[in-house]
Amino acid sequence: MGPSNELAYMHWLYEQLGSKGSNEEEYGDLCYWLYHQKFYSILPNDDNRAEDGLQLRTQFGIQLDLDCSMLEFLIALAMRMDYILHDPRYINRIGKWFWMLVDNLGLDPVDVNEPRSHTRNQVIVQRFLERRYNTSGRGGLFPLKRGLKDQRKVEIWYQMMDYISQENL
Repeated sequence: MGPSNELAYMHWLYEQLGSKGSNEEEYGDLCYWLYHQKFYSILPNDDNRAEDGLQLRTQFGIQLDLDCSMLEFLIALAMRMDYILHDPRYINRIGKWFWMLVDNLGLDPVDVNEPRSHTRNQVIVQRFLERRYNTSGRGGLFPLKRGLKDQRKVEIWYQMMDYISQENL
């Protein structure tokens, strides 16, 4: 698969999110950066979320010999949320859920031309992947108001379900 096809795929992924408004370029750079960060799971069944991310490639029609990226993982998770939280008044809220996840993690826009701007986000992504966030999920994707269990030991799917229940999304 040539680089232009992979670039078209990255563009397609970004299009799934809709517009981010005035900071479009900075957030586009963040998505580009997230595409180059590997998602991996350390808990059983979280590998299913990686598979969801890899399914986006099938949906687009591209074959890549790469692990699931953080961008693919987050978009696929946002798609799952959009499906679960279906509201007939809206056609697509994938971008809403994606940016909520980005905000929950605390990721900042990046400048692809300034590698130092990536350092904070690298720490955040590593903290998330290695489950070094708060027991209530603060610092992860789904911070809970009322901790039910140590969220570092709960698979992402059930963290999402608890979060949806508590937030009344």
